[in-house]
Amino acid sequence: MAETHSKPDKRQAIIEAALDLIAANGFHGTPTSQIAAEAGVGTGSIYRYFKDKEDLIHQVFNHVADQISRAILRDRDPDAPLREQYLRLGFNTFYFMVKNPKIQAFNEQYFSSPFGVSHKREILVMDRTHRDAGDVPPVHGLLKSGRDQQIIKDLPLGVLLALAFAPIVFVARDVSTGVLEMEPETVQKIIEACWDAIKR
Repeated sequence: MAETHSKPDKRQAIIEAALDLIAANGFHGTPTSQIAAEAGVGTGSIYRYFKDKEDLIHQVFNHVADQISRAILRDRDPDAPLREQYLRLGFNTFYFMVKNPKIQAFNEQYFSSPFGVSHKREILVMDRTHRDAGDVPPVHGLLKSGRDQQIIKDLPLGVLLALAFAPIVFVARDVSTGVLEMEPETVQKIIEACWDAIKR
């Protein structure tokens, strides 16, 4: 197949194609040949930019995580009270996930796989090493800071992340698929309920 992307675009095209196909078909249902065809590149191009399919999957996750992080932190005031910061993050999470169902679908598969298990172990190690908030992702740092200030429950970081964001993400999935309809006032109540779950 003739390659239709210039070199600077190829890596990004491969990542976007992998995201679309994995979100729709899963890891095992998405061969690299199909990713290459979707990206408009030769199959060999994948191995010029990525060590193997596993490396590609990790890079897709990094791409997705970067998008999520930027969206979640939008309009956050780091000097605001912790509760206000959390509510902003919660709203941003909800509306980003509603608008990006393929990212949600990819993440669900990633975190249900050995890749995601490894990532969760890294979070536990990060928590046990007691790194300063400046050395960890902002969302993690916010929860760690709240825990240190005894504003948030003294629970492992992985548990706090689950309580703080998993319910929001799962409701957003059901809204994006049309299972649920959600008024802004209800979204507010859901996010406040998640805050109530983590606050002391």
